[in-house]
Amino acid sequence: MQTNMIDHLLTSVDTQVNHLIFDAYHQVLSSLSFTLTLLLAIYFAGLGWLVIRGLLPLAPMAIAWHIFKVVLIWALALHWDYFSSVVVNSFVHGTDHLVGAILGGIKSGNTTQTITDGLAHLWQTGINVFADVWRSSGPDFLLGNLMGFLGYGIVLLITATALFYILMTKIALSVLLILAPLMMPFFLWESTRQIFHSWLQLLVKWAIVPLFIYTFVAMYLDLLQAQINDMLALAEGPTTASISLFVLLGLIAAATFKQAGTMSSAIAKRVSWEDKSDRQWFSVPSAVFKVWREKI
Repeated sequence: MQTNMIDHLLTSVDTQVNHLIFDAYHQVLSSLSFTLTLLLAIYFAGLGWLVIRGLLPLAPMAIAWHIFKVVLIWALALHWDYFSSVVVNSFVHGTDHLVGAILGGIKSGNTTQTITDGLAHLWQTGINVFADVWRSSGPDFLLGNLMGFLGYGIVLLITATALFYILMTKIALSVLLILAPLMMPFFLWESTRQIFHSWLQLLVKWAIVPLFIYTFVAMYLDLLQAQINDMLALAEGPTTASISLFVLLGLIAAATFKQAGTMSSAIAKRVSWEDKSDRQWFSVPSAVFKVWREKI
């Protein structure tokens, strides 16, 4: 088993995800471009008609804000160049740079590359150690078989939990970014803005998850690898005490890794944007209908 196995897996997923975002974004755009353009035009035309008729007495700055929203969403939702430069770079590449800065603060030289290499090395050495314990115990040594099985399972749990969040981040971000042309226009109307907020919260959540998961893995990686190295250094092989300590550390590490999703969700839930300038906009139809009924 090669020590760069995990890095090779992540590199392959990165390549597929990048192609998926680019290709699927353009497919969604080609299918919905006319509808989205029409919705933006209706919003802009409706705003202008209400202002001209005096039904919507907005200040010049409020009118400029509505125009800015339409132009911004039109540029980001319907143009890949602007979308990739602003949204993709912010939620994907910007997060990568921030992860590198955090890891560098924990220990000099730490990057996502070294973390994944360390995780791959932990996987390889851990699996080999506990597989040897399992084989050398024989069918009659129940405790040895149990300890080998527990150690093997803990190595699998640690690696699988870390990889789940790393891979899920890449896949979730790609799907959410593909839906951007459909979700961004929902911000324009108050009745659909909650859909936009839900999408944005998910986007923020899966952009933050790498900050936590890579930090947690970096903090536990040296402890777990040191414990495996100590077991390898024992002349008579790993003892029950050393395996038990590794199992304990592994369970704590896996439980900590799972907090990456919980903590990110708690932060993302606070993300919202209340546009108070729209309150007059959506009160106009009901007011007009009320005046019309009174005249009848």
